Amino acid sequence: TMVCAPDPASMPILHALVQEFDLRLAIHNHGPEDRRFPTPQSAMEAASKYDRRIGLCVDVGHTARAGVDPARAIRECRERVYDIHLKDIHANAPNGAPIEVGRGALDIPAILDALRAIRVREGRQRPGAGVVRVGRLRPGRPAAHAPVGGLGVAGRLAPYAGVLAPYPPAPFPQ
Repeated sequence: TMVCAPDPASMPILHALVQEFDLRLAIHNHGPEDRRFPTPQSAMEAASKYDRRIGLCVDVGHTARAGVDPARAIRECRERVYDIHLKDIHANAPNGAPIEVGRGALDIPAILDALRAIRVREGRQRPGAGVVRVGRLRPGRPAAHAPVGGLGVAGRLAPYAGVLAPYPPAPFPQ
């Protein structure tokens, strides 16, 4: 799956390319500042007119900053969720800044429950499935493994181990 933020005028060209080369694209929403795709629903509206291989990369932080509940958006757009950018933000507001997963304002368990409900699992590449990517706050240290209290975020999210994958993914073998 290729994550992108295309110009809406390029959608017919992308439609032709996904068909010709059997690619899968995921339109990434970028929050309230983005006039093209601020929410997963706006990306879904654009994608739904084209080949099913054009879907969504739901960025849960940007989704919340745009005033939309990420868990609800994941469920509403379930048919075309191909990638997730999992992060947390310090406040559910347009100026929400990234913070370690589990320490911020987002309801991370509800988001992960929504992902489970739509059957997103690490590495599954079938229509309607996707990959969760956990954002990094510091080089080499996934946000989901940053220590928070006794167990750390990774310990608190252990029941969701099959849903999480580090971001960026490991490089392809040479």
